[in-house]
Parts: sequence; structure tokens; C-alpha cells
Amino acid sequence: MIIVKIMGGLGNQLFQYAFVEKLKSMGKDVKVDLSVYEDTPEGTTVRDSIYDMLNTKYEIATQEEIDSLFKRDIWSKIWRRISKNANAYYENEPSYKPEILKRTSGYLVGYWQSEKYFKDMRSRIVEAFDFSEMMKDGDAAILDDQESDTESVALHIRGGDYLNNLNAGTFGGICTKEYYCKAIEYIAQKIKNPKFYIFTNDKEYAKKIVNAVLDSTGESINYQFVEGNDESHAYIDLVLMSKCKHHILANSSFSWWGEYLSDQSGITIAPSKWTNDSDNKDIYRENWVVMQ
Repeated sequence: MIIVKIMGGLGNQLFQYAFVEKLKSMGKDVKVDLSVYEDTPEGTTVRDSIYDMLNTKYEIATQEEIDSLFKRDIWSKIWRRISKNANAYYENEPSYKPEILKRTSGYLVGYWQSEKYFKDMRSRIVEAFDFSEMMKDGDAAILDDQESDTESVALHIRGGDYLNNLNAGTFGGICTKEYYCKAIEYIAQKIKNPKFYIFTNDKEYAKKIVNAVLDSTGESINYQFVEGNDESHAYIDLVLMSKCKHHILANSSFSWWGEYLSDQSGITIAPSKWTNDSDNKDIYRENWVVMQ
């Protein structure tokens, strides 16, 4: 049996479930561990499990099944400290490791942030991760606007938790004002009359970025903030992002999935690096335009 630990927010969970979907397609006996969502340690960000929203259901591992991979006798504990447990696999860097797909048993901990794990399964993944039936009336109105704007652009600005001291060293200083200026100018040069739909978890910060872009370029742009969906309804923003034709990404797994789930062939712009402390080259998709 393989047990995959599910953790993190919406975008991270989608990568993990896509990885599980690939293992299932290979005939593996695979279950998921959702225990991290049962008790959030004090001082950490509370995240919601998306398990109940998925169109495909996955078997949930019991605590006994998890424990069976981490046998609790004293000698096993000593050996685990020495070897990190032969049954467990911890993804220690964000790169594609095809050998992990050959495993037939074990407890797997990682984010698996590369399309290479499930590249041949896009239609199956898109079907499993279709949240469109959960949209509200107000969101449907935005969707109508997007469909009438043939050159719709999803512009994602990640603030909030990316700006705090804990995360700034890893994610900060990448999607800067200069990055968004270059991306918007590139879109404006390539297509006529684009409309930018701005998605953000921090509107005040996003406003500063937009105003800085406007001041820098000296040109007006047609844009609209997409509002009304809090973090517990982030999957609705994901649907709306996926309905846009073009995408300007933040260095965020949420951005990644908004673009991946889109069925339109447009321009996608991504930052030249994803984090400050790791080489995330395998997270990039083909045909993305990369900018600093």
C-alpha cells in the first residue's frame, strides 16, 4: 500500500491529488492521509481540506494503516532516526523524480509540483478538479463578462502570507512591480483590448502594485478586481481564473492551477524563478513566457 500525505492550501493539495491520480492510473493501491487537517498546531496557518469538493473520491488511510508504515516498537524508532524510515519517502527538493512512481508501498510526503508526474492525464485531472458547479450567482455574472471579453487576462497578485517574515525569504521579491509592468506591457503589445481580471488575497497590496504599474507605464488599462470569495471559497476564484484566455502568474501553486485548468490557448507569463531558496525548474510548463 502507498499512503500519500495531503497538506497545504488549495494549490498544493491539487498537486498532491494529481499525483495520487497518476498512481491510481498505474494500478497502485494508494490512499491519502488527511490527518493534518484534523488538528492545526497553534501558530500555523489554518488550511481547509478540499477532499469533499473533488469529483473523484480517494480512499482515506486509517491511523492504523499509517502506523503500520511506522511501526511503534522501540527498535523501529531507533532505526527510523538513523535511516528516516525505509518505508517513508520525503521529497527534499522540488524536482521531478520519476523513480518515485515505481514504488509499490510506502508513506510519501511531498508537494509533487511538476506536470511531468501526470502529463499524460490532463483530461482526467481537469474532470476530477472541476469546481464550476459550486459557483454563486455573483460569480456567474463575472463569468459572463469574461466570456464576452475574448481577450480576458487573469492577473494574480499574491500578498498576505507571502509578505510576512516567515515566508518573505522564500517567496518575496520575485513578483515585483517591475515584473507586473513587463508582463502587462507584453500582453498589451501582443493582443488588442485586453481586460485584466485581478485575483488577489490582499486587495490593498494589489492596489499598490496596480497603481505603481499605471504610474510606470503611463497608460490606462482595462481591469477589474474579482471580489467576494474568501479563502474558504478560493476554488471559485480558481474556476474564474481558468476561464480567462491569458494568464499572468504569481509564484504560487494557485496561479499554476488557474492556468493549467484553462481550456483556452493563450499567453501565459510566469516569473523567472518560483522561490528564492530552491530550483523549481520542473514546475514550469512548456510555452510559458518567463520574465524577471
